[in-house]
Amino acid sequence: MADNPFAEFSLERAIALRWILRDIQAGRLKLSPVSDEDLRVLTEFGLVELV
Repeated sequence: MADNPFAEFSLERAIALRWILRDIQAGRLKLSPVSDEDLRVLTEFGLVELV
């Protein structure tokens, strides 16, 4: 399951992380801010880059 970075998480956690990616892409961070832990996970997988 190397192609699915969320395979190690529970279903609920994987769904939450995917929604966070959608919120980031759509620019909805003021409405639903991302937690530091979620941001750390997404950057470790290389899905988000902090600038």
